[in-house]
Amino acid sequence: MADEIDLLKTKEAAPLEVVDLNLEEKKGIEGKVERIEESGGEKEVEEVKEVKEVLEGQSKVRAQEPTQVPVVKAPLLVDIERILAEDLTEVFLELPDDRKLAFKQKGEEVAVKIIEMIESGKTKIGKILRWIQEWLQMIPGVNRYFINQEAKIAADKVMKFAEDQKKRMQNKV
Repeated sequence: MADEIDLLKTKEAAPLEVVDLNLEEKKGIEGKVERIEESGGEKEVEEVKEVKEVLEGQSKVRAQEPTQVPVVKAPLLVDIERILAEDLTEVFLELPDDRKLAFKQKGEEVAVKIIEMIESGKTKIGKILRWIQEWLQMIPGVNRYFINQEAKIAADKVMKFAEDQKKRMQNKV
């Protein structure tokens, strides 16, 4: 009984689990309520009465959906991802569903590599360009020249961002 009370108070049940309280279970709970009332446990009686009121009002109790914990990304990572994703929204939306996730994950990996390079203080445009080209090659049906052009534009923007970031760090010191 205490488990049932805790379940209703905390609402920490399995996601979208529907508990069907049939007539026998309701009678069993009512019998427990009467025994607790006879024993004189005032606090328990109040809690059990609350449960009883809920049970009388409805025969099914739906558990609350679990909430997702938001992922907090570093501001640098967000900036790099924004630079890489620039002008690719339409291309991304046209990708098949199975490729979207892989494309997104690869883009995030490239962004992390770029950040590590920026933080080390040694940004090399050749590596950045290669990583971006490898990532863009995941897009089906796009010719090599488009990939090279987009990669070059993104790499130039990343290098400018890295220089600005370096200047900001020098100004802080």
